[in-house]
Amino acid sequence: MPELAPAAETLVLTTFEDPGTIAVAVEHGASGFVLKRGGLVEIVAAVRKVATGGVALSDSVARELLQQFRKRRQTASLLPNLSPQENRLRMLLSEGQSLKQAAAAAGESAQRTSNTSTNPMPEAPRTPVTCTV
Repeated sequence: MPELAPAAETLVLTTFEDPGTIAVAVEHGASGFVLKRGGLVEIVAAVRKVATGGVALSDSVARELLQQFRKRRQTASLLPNLSPQENRLRMLLSEGQSLKQAAAAAGESAQRTSNTSTNPMPEAPRTPVTCTV
């Protein structure tokens, strides 16, 4: 959305509280994510807040983002220090791509990638990598 109107702020007003939907909205530049069930007062306050450069999140959405952030920090602390290229591969694989697809996207050959995996990493959660808050 920012590519269509760079100066515009985006407020997502929805009935969906799905963690993936929240993450995608935030990753794509949304300044707010408000649930319709919050009612008219919360919605109007969110519009005003985002219009003046603020951030508006329904309480349950903010809680979900905090949980996602904490989960990512815990997962990251379990992993060995990885190079940027290894982290890119890890992210692509955690998003469900095959080794061949991830290697191609990261500019590596699948053969080289599988040969360099001498130190197996702990099993990472199978949930998509989400937003950075």
